Amino acid sequence: YWMAPELILGEDYGVTVDIWSLGITVIEMAEKRPPLFELLPLQALFLISRPEHEVKFSNPVSFSSELCDFLRACV
Repeated sequence: YWMAPELILGEDYGVTVDIWSLGITVIEMAEKRPPLFELLPLQALFLISRPEHEVKFSNPVSFSSELCDFLRACV
């Protein structure tokens, strides 16, 4: 259910989708669960597709600034 915003919106698949997925994988590896895990899948898809929604670590201060910067660059 954690698809890149472009795919949720029905846009073409491109390299940005893979980069976004890498960012989500980083969150899953660091936090042992994907972002928005506590939501129902359709709620998560809706939020991900919103331009104002920022995907980030649930507690960014727990991670290095370099990792947080990398995540911001991916998503």
